[in-house]
Amino acid sequence: MRYSPVKNEMLFLWAMEGSGEVGIYGLEIEKIIAACGEGSVKLPQGSLYTTTNKLKEKGLIESYDGGSTGGAHRTYFRLTEKGEEELKAHNTFFERLRAWKS
Repeated sequence: MRYSPVKNEMLFLWAMEGSGEVGIYGLEIEKIIAACGEGSVKLPQGSLYTTTNKLKEKGLIESYDGGSTGGAHRTYFRLTEKGEEELKAHNTFFERLRAWKS
């Protein structure tokens, strides 16, 4: 699948869906996307923080310092209320599109 900043933003939002107040560790987002894409989705190196910064600028996600757990420093990300609404709108659109094509 070809790289697209907008596509990446939606993939990140979908990966964070359901992560709740705790949120999700940045590299876990990449792991989820890779696993769900079964090798067909290739995120460019360095896209994690570029994409999360864009999502933060848009007010769709927020981040917090999760400290380190004996290893690397961890930054966690979670959806804001605006991000939840955006995700819900996209999910509703795709549900309607699937129903229309049925």
